Amino acid sequence: MRDETKYVGNGFCVPVGSKIERSQDAHKLTILIKNQQTEVEIVVSPMNRMPLQQGILGVIEQDSTDINRFSGVSYAVEFDARLNTLWPISWKKKEDLRRWHENMAAALEHFDWRSVNQNIRDDLNNKAIELILKKKAADRLP
Repeated sequence: MRDETKYVGNGFCVPVGSKIERSQDAHKLTILIKNQQTEVEIVVSPMNRMPLQQGILGVIEQDSTDINRFSGVSYAVEFDARLNTLWPISWKKKEDLRRWHENMAAALEHFDWRSVNQNIRDDLNNKAIELILKKKAADRLP
């Protein structure tokens, strides 16, 4: 199946001809990967959120001015993979797709979500800096 894959991002591969769709609302992030033979849906949604009123043990002390400043959030990651039974494919191809589904599910179990959080923080910082620079540039105009 190696000659029939394309790489997306950092080492993530999908079958050639696959389309990747991403949608997000206030409650969940959905990633849909589909082609003629298979469809994979990954849904990431928060399960619960709780204030860490004592701070983050061993990392950050309690904020005496706002005890609800820090929160802990846990996420649910749902993985649903389906083969298109209406599209004729060989048994070998079906086995390849099943193995791909299993590999994706295993990768999600061991995914480094801290890197996602860092990317979100970096993106928010970049947006804040961009807004500040735009405001400064606008203030300089006559």
